[in-house]
Amino acid sequence: MLKKSFPPASPLALSSPSTTTPTAMPAKRASATESSTPRDAKKPRGAEEEATPPEEDVTQKDHNGLAQPSFSSESSTADDEAVTHGVTNTPSLKPQAIRPITRAPKTLPHLPAPDKSVLPENFRSYVPASLRARLNSIIHYTNSDAKIYSIATLPQVLGWGTASGGADDLSSYVTHGGVPLKVWFPAEVKLPWFFDDKGKLMKKASLCFLPLREADYERANIILTTFCNPQIDSPEMKGIWAGCWLAGKDTPMHQVSEFDQVYDARKALRAKRDMKKLEVGFIKTNDIVLVEALIRRYVPREDNKKVPPGWPYWKCTFDLTAISVLLKAPTNLPARVDDAAVEVDL
Repeated sequence: MLKKSFPPASPLALSSPSTTTPTAMPAKRASATESSTPRDAKKPRGAEEEATPPEEDVTQKDHNGLAQPSFSSESSTADDEAVTHGVTNTPSLKPQAIRPITRAPKTLPHLPAPDKSVLPENFRSYVPASLRARLNSIIHYTNSDAKIYSIATLPQVLGWGTASGGADDLSSYVTHGGVPLKVWFPAEVKLPWFFDDKGKLMKKASLCFLPLREADYERANIILTTFCNPQIDSPEMKGIWAGCWLAGKDTPMHQVSEFDQVYDARKALRAKRDMKKLEVGFIKTNDIVLVEALIRRYVPREDNKKVPPGWPYWKCTFDLTAISVLLKAPTNLPARVDDAAVEVDL
């Protein structure tokens, strides 16, 4: 058990008040630890993501001593969607061999009613009023045509995608209109986990973040704990994890490239193609960002036993697809990781 914590979350805000509607971008959390399919790997739908690559030590800790949970995210290059015009593409899901599908609950527990509150005027003294207004717009953003919702506007009734048994099988994802939903999390970075303690790139890109409002954290937590089968308890750690594999388990480290879906949205949040890309190392603790993710389920592997076919049980994860930087935090801010008991599944 690790000792760490995060203070109560508060809400946060596209471009200045004069800027038009937001446009593009989105983002493991402790007890709901997970793993996902590498970008260059093919895996049976429903099977547990690859175990942590042997090159990585799942018990390694970050510079603050916080253990890094093992998880992954199925490869899906974030498509460039023009949010302003409601245009988007279906995430590219690579053909995979499908195991026989067994019956599983398709309707998920209902989410709480949306919280329509905005960020308070005294939210983070270093956040200017113009950004706070942008954040409030992002918090309540929805684009049903593009299948993009903020965590606050995500429909209360959701379900898993259709199990086709073919390359277009979407039973791993929460979908809407036959398309995987993209979820936006306006958030504060708690722990960027892209490099090891020696500064070397890791095969898994992961980010621990805290949604800006408590209501949004609760919604995310409900997804990770109650969308599982069987359901799991909420972790003590106050933070949400999202991530994705950057390479297969057997890929040589010199062939691994960094997570490249990081965008500069400090002046305005636009379609990804219209924003400058940033190196992943640009993201630091306490930065205000917009995390974009898919909601996915996977069958965990137990003691190296063969993964059973279909969906006899599963856990849930957020597959990281993009990160947009909205504000760089002052360098003198302390990390908001304090003294609450934190239990992390490794």
